[in-house]
Amino acid sequence: MRRSLGAAMVLAMALTGAARAQPAEGGWRLHTDLGLRGIPVGVNAITDVGWRVPLFDSESLLLRKTYLDVGLTNGLSPAYLWAGAYIETLPVALLQLRLSAQYMQFFGTFGHLFEPSPTPDDWSLDDVDDRGGITEGKVTHGLLVEGRATPRLKLGNVVAFAELRFMWLSVEDVGDTWYEPYYDIALAATDQMLVARPTLGYLLMAEDPTRTYLLVGARWERTQTVETDLTRDLIAGLILWKIPTDWWASGSPKLAVLAGGWAQHPLDRGAPYVAAQLSLDYGAQ
Repeated sequence: MRRSLGAAMVLAMALTGAARAQPAEGGWRLHTDLGLRGIPVGVNAITDVGWRVPLFDSESLLLRKTYLDVGLTNGLSPAYLWAGAYIETLPVALLQLRLSAQYMQFFGTFGHLFEPSPTPDDWSLDDVDDRGGITEGKVTHGLLVEGRATPRLKLGNVVAFAELRFMWLSVEDVGDTWYEPYYDIALAATDQMLVARPTLGYLLMAEDPTRTYLLVGARWERTQTVETDLTRDLIAGLILWKIPTDWWASGSPKLAVLAGGWAQHPLDRGAPYVAAQLSLDYGAQ
């Protein structure tokens, strides 16, 4: 779930309100995503704490609300901790960029970190259970460096964006492969991963987006590893709802649900994919 719905939230709010919102204010900001996923089951909290600087004082739709953010980021679940720093910028309204570097610590709980054996295809949920599950997880650490680019566009009530991620991951004290629980894929001890998430949506209930809005859409997500040469494709529907401010004002809460199925998965999973995420924002937006 890690930020898999966050780009939709940022885009819908920023572009829908562009015509009436004030320019972005500088200062501290806190963003939190609380995510829950089924099959495989997962739960985590992703938090950014940083300082935002507006880039342009302009009424242009391309330059309005542009910014530069610098700060600390972390992801926490019962199985792992990610912690590091990030720099994020919106140089123009059509493109969001982000670079981050994070230390990864796996606690050994719930079978993670898990080493598939004897082949990279041997990492099904049944295989995790057969190898002892929670008692057989490995305690270790590593490094994650991620670059991200998100082209985005709004025409009337139609919203489109394509989040692209490139990740370099290296984990200590593992064999040929290890199972990454967030992205649900097997990686080499040092590997690279590409993730593309093109999304098309339509905005409803957006007369006053500072109060509430509803975005419905569809997403195709492709994940490709380099060293283990694995590919998975997810096709899903997306619903994003900004909870009305007269119901819940603090943190500008947004609730997203992603539901679909696998068009391609290394394990031939026939199970549906369902995930939900609650996002909260404080400070500069």
